[in-house]
Amino acid sequence: DRAQKHEAVTAVNRKIMGEGADDKFDYPADAQENPFDAQEQVPGRTTDLDEFLDAKSDPAEAAARTIKTPFGEVPVSFDMAGYLLQSKQPTGNLLGRILPEDPVGFRRDANRPLEESADLRKTIEFKVALNEYYGVQNDAYNDWAKTEGFTGVTGYFKRKMNLPRRQFNELVADAIESPELPFHPAVRRAADNQAKVQRDLLRKAQAAGVKGFEEIPEDLTYFTHLWDGFKYVNANARYSEDVVKDLLTRALVNGTEDMNEEAARMIAAAMHKKITDSGMGLDSGAARMFNASQKDVIKDILVEENFMSVDEADRLMKLFDVKPDGTPARARRRLKFDMKATVSAVNRQTGETETFRLKDLQERDAEQVFTSYAGGMSGRIALARVGIKDETTFNRMLRDNIKEAQEIGGLKGVQRAEKENLVAQTLFNAILNRRMPLAADPTSTYARMARVLQDYNFLRLMNQVGFTQLGEIGNAISIGGFRGILQQVPEMRRMLKRAKNGELDDPTLRAIEAATGVATDRRVNQAMNRADTIDVFSEGRGDWIDKALFMLAPAKRVTADISGMAPITLGLERLSIRVAAQVLTDVAFQSRKLSQKRLAGLGLSKEMSERVFGQIRSHALTKKSALFRNKKLRDINTDAWDDAEARDAFMLALARWTRRAIQQNDVGNLNIYMTSTMGQIVSQFRTFMLVSWSKQFLHNLKAFDVRTLQT
Repeated sequence: DRAQKHEAVTAVNRKIMGEGADDKFDYPADAQENPFDAQEQVPGRTTDLDEFLDAKSDPAEAAARTIKTPFGEVPVSFDMAGYLLQSKQPTGNLLGRILPEDPVGFRRDANRPLEESADLRKTIEFKVALNEYYGVQNDAYNDWAKTEGFTGVTGYFKRKMNLPRRQFNELVADAIESPELPFHPAVRRAADNQAKVQRDLLRKAQAAGVKGFEEIPEDLTYFTHLWDGFKYVNANARYSEDVVKDLLTRALVNGTEDMNEEAARMIAAAMHKKITDSGMGLDSGAARMFNASQKDVIKDILVEENFMSVDEADRLMKLFDVKPDGTPARARRRLKFDMKATVSAVNRQTGETETFRLKDLQERDAEQVFTSYAGGMSGRIALARVGIKDETTFNRMLRDNIKEAQEIGGLKGVQRAEKENLVAQTLFNAILNRRMPLAADPTSTYARMARVLQDYNFLRLMNQVGFTQLGEIGNAISIGGFRGILQQVPEMRRMLKRAKNGELDDPTLRAIEAATGVATDRRVNQAMNRADTIDVFSEGRGDWIDKALFMLAPAKRVTADISGMAPITLGLERLSIRVAAQVLTDVAFQSRKLSQKRLAGLGLSKEMSERVFGQIRSHALTKKSALFRNKKLRDINTDAWDDAEARDAFMLALARWTRRAIQQNDVGNLNIYMTSTMGQIVSQFRTFMLVSWSKQFLHNLKAFDVRTLQT
């Protein structure tokens, strides 16, 4: 792991400082600048990035991260959030405040509110999207499967297997692209819902100001392209690289109006190189290239995502100005593929001539495509919300961190800043659903075997873990005391029950679930879903490892259910978040007190707290409690709130409170070594306990109030 970390640090150096950077931490004052920084060098000109950096508040010191001893300061926590928060550079500290979710949950000045973190925001946006998606997808698949003959006990188990679900999802992909064709009503229902959820993610990205998404039109017939790196490698071996590039070139020329063939060939070659080198497809950042219409934006994406050098991109942009007949082309154009493109090619393994389709290079399972798309998009939305609207901004911050370290701490400071940058890059990649620097290539045999081992260990060791979850009832009680629990007992049936349309009976929980994704894990963690909030999408190979993973995935879900882990966690999360909403309602109506320290730990400043409480008093539906001297919350009624910022702050506070009480781990809560493949294996069943050191023990030591005693 130490060698891996050294290599990862060097790779981040080269990424942000240019290929000349080495592991000697030699950073001249005029170190290579990113080409996009050219605009920032104009004297007297203020950029959006400068304003973003200047607008951020003063550095915040982390709480309870070290203790003084005769031998110097000794760290008492190991999480990535704390490591960045201890940075002596303003930029490093800023990265620690806006990227990871701090497990301790307080600053050294406990009354200073926590900023919104991209880490937590990504988790919320991802779960909300998946919850909305699976609210229709699961029922639609079951309806389709039953009409296909998968009925009875045998049919039930067949429905849980991969093949029929994949067949259904490929039909969904076709239905999205071809709305005029007749499809099974369940297929059409799933296709319409997937298109709608993807449109909603696009709107959120545009509202957040994600660079490259500003002018993308809403097209409900567009099926996101998820290029499969393994299929590229297979096609190279079967037909040759030139054949693959020719197919990509033909598809671009046929699909894009007035496309110059030389330009199409340059893009095809760049795509081929990027996908085969990385072993993965294009994520939502690279895919922006096929959604943008302005040449300058396309050029920026090509350079930022490492498709081309600046000179190559400039040459391509000149080709864009000329039509195939040599006449001037329109200034604006969107790159599109002809999805029906094919070429005839000789299979080098059999000697036979075959038809090679563009779709043969793509993942056509709509469920896998959506999971990958939603993971990347929710990450970009989250980063934009905290001010990092593109990779250029992030790379500039990494360079600034190094330069500040040079000025403040010399060589020793630069060495520390390099490790900080590696931590920041790890968090950035995790938020975007990209492979983290210390992790193995998820398409490699090593990484996939590691996943098999972890799945097997889950089945072997987690059969009774549900009973241990009951211990967290103490944290649930500490939120609102026994009074808070007793008030919710009559509501338990409504908390746990869903109506026929899949929505919860309890209106408050329904609103909170839709806004935060809390207590949706059982619905969104599907057996065939190969991505999560920490891992990255891994393409299938069709080999015995894939078959083992497909058999283990449904078994894991059964284990989680029969062990009690999934249902007990679900019940505790819904109970906790309902109690938390009641407590904030009590504070709003002054029948209960909550210290400013506790509110700050939830991210609520004094001013924002008053705005939230004002909205609760004005719009929440309550009734007089029969047992206690307070108003019992019947419906939080957030649809009627006229302060959108207060509503968002309220939901974020509830998510923070619940994810701590019924502990969920965020990426920033982990140590960087836990993100390596071997680290994930070693810490698989220990992560919860290790994170609880900071998320429970150090948090409550810093709070040190009556609630700490109750907990």
